[in-house]
Amino acid sequence: MRLRLGLSLTFLLGTACSSATVPDAGTTADAAVRADARPNADAALPDAPAPDATPGEDAPALADAAPDAGTPDAEAPVDSGPADSGVDPCGPVPRASSSARFEAAVSAWLTRCNPELQPAEALAAARFARLASDSVFTDPNLTYDEVSAGACGCAIEAAPCDRLAKLRTIAACDATFVSTATTGDDCGSDFECPTQHACVQRPIATGGGNQCFLGYCQPIVGLDDPCGDGIATCEPGLYCNFQGDPPTCRPKAAIGDECGQQPCAGADDDVLVLPPNDCFDYKGRSECQVLGRAGDPCGETSAYCHDLYQCDDSGTCAIQPGLGQACATPFDVAMPDYDQTLALISVGTFGCRVPAFVGGNLGTYCTQTGTTTGVATCLPLPLVGQPCGLGQGLAPACSGGGYCPGLETSEFAPFMAACVPSLTEGSTCTPSIISLNDPCAPGLLCTGNGKALPTCQSGCGIGIGVE
Repeated sequence: MRLRLGLSLTFLLGTACSSATVPDAGTTADAAVRADARPNADAALPDAPAPDATPGEDAPALADAAPDAGTPDAEAPVDSGPADSGVDPCGPVPRASSSARFEAAVSAWLTRCNPELQPAEALAAARFARLASDSVFTDPNLTYDEVSAGACGCAIEAAPCDRLAKLRTIAACDATFVSTATTGDDCGSDFECPTQHACVQRPIATGGGNQCFLGYCQPIVGLDDPCGDGIATCEPGLYCNFQGDPPTCRPKAAIGDECGQQPCAGADDDVLVLPPNDCFDYKGRSECQVLGRAGDPCGETSAYCHDLYQCDDSGTCAIQPGLGQACATPFDVAMPDYDQTLALISVGTFGCRVPAFVGGNLGTYCTQTGTTTGVATCLPLPLVGQPCGLGQGLAPACSGGGYCPGLETSEFAPFMAACVPSLTEGSTCTPSIISLNDPCAPGLLCTGNGKALPTCQSGCGIGIGVE
């Protein structure tokens, strides 16, 4: 399963410098465990905390998906309500409530388009969008229109399931924030650009084969309009056809169409999270397909499965386990050895339908809740103050806003600690051996020059970026 939300979301809302890529869920332990991890001295196995849910039972919500420390609007009420409450759900939204309303709108869209998601799972993915864009809602350089914000929230909720990207192309959302920026200016999100512009990411080489992604404002243009690097970007549903002279925006391939020379409509670039379509190679050609869901055929002669599903041994798409449900781990051992622990971390990271890395560690983690493989459960990553570590019922990372201290030196021996807040820029840090457990806040890297202790620094600012 490969929950795809990195590129389209980063291009829509992402920060000016990305310090990490979204791993592909089909990867091996290297995606979850750093390559230089080494075993060390043994440690005693602590008593693990009792799990919050057993297999097959409903687990608690993802602890509201993440702590909201440092977010000024975290407790502000959303200016919407049920139909009989007398509150217009599309009515004006005060700026203090705007990010919460945005999150609720994206969550509602996800739930409608992906009914397999539990509410807490949809909220976790939506919280990713909110955290990526939170600075926009409080940016004093952006003029805010609360009437447009209310209409924007309802427009997001009603958006087609195969098209929700570049919110500047939605009239109400475009009118919500007014920027003084101009074409070509640096940016971190679409809303930092002028009306009907997108923040187009461009890779900046930083040495050592690494790249840092910076943004600049480009106009969003329509069918047959000139496009390309430094000119304009195409609206959702269109792509820049460089075969023409000059390149122009042309329709993307529809379901059943050949997609070897053009992208598919409703794939990654058109959809924030969980795109319904993709390009699939079979029968000697590339063809746009609807991604398979429950019971649909999959494999070498059929389409891929939707990201919430996996292709089982019978060649059909089967739903991945969700929050509070039983999940599979590969070893039937009470105390795994070093190599088994590596594999358990990788499987745990990607073993649930909303993986642990989603939303800046807001998803779920498959962890052994018994002493054998037969008892494992998809549980929310722990919050600040809750137990974390390696062992029964534990996760080796914390939800967005925290990290598990001590794992950077435990080197895969059984270990238990409590989640603590992520470190801020300039703080002294120790790089984690588990990529899911970076000690620095999102957008920062724990790094140094070898002559001083590592500190949390901006990847772009220090010239190392991301791969």
